[in-house]
Amino acid sequence: MRGSTHELAGIAAGLAYASYTGSGIDKALIITGITAAAAMLPDIDIKESRISQKSAAAGRVISTAFSHRGFWHTPFCWLMISGIFLKFAPEYIAMSILIGSFSHLLLDMLNPAGIPVMFPFSFRKTHFANLMTGGITEIGVMLLLVVLIAAEVIVLVNGGSI
Repeated sequence: MRGSTHELAGIAAGLAYASYTGSGIDKALIITGITAAAAMLPDIDIKESRISQKSAAAGRVISTAFSHRGFWHTPFCWLMISGIFLKFAPEYIAMSILIGSFSHLLLDMLNPAGIPVMFPFSFRKTHFANLMTGGITEIGVMLLLVVLIAAEVIVLVNGGSI
């Protein structure tokens, strides 16, 4: 999936989490910002990705040292990172990172290239669909995410009801 699709999924996931936790608008914006950013982070292993470009030296080092859809595309990686944040930051920040990054991983499992779900026990990549990056089906996914985001914003603004 393209970065914009991952970002939309992160926004949708963040709004759902904010709604689930009963967050007010201010906290919902923070949560959604974190989930949107976290949804982009697994692609830091691609030199040309927006997140790699924005993170300057870190992006260059990571995209050189790691192959795409390797370590940064594993649940293990994001469970570890979220666990570290859980020790030093409020729970909602750690959960937002976990939810955003997992939205990325789930979308990448729709692509035939898949991700190494069982890492570090197995490097075998798993997928459950054959949606091609940039194809018409990805545009459909993006449209569904936009509709979902609009509905979530309506619910959030109306205090939990449509």
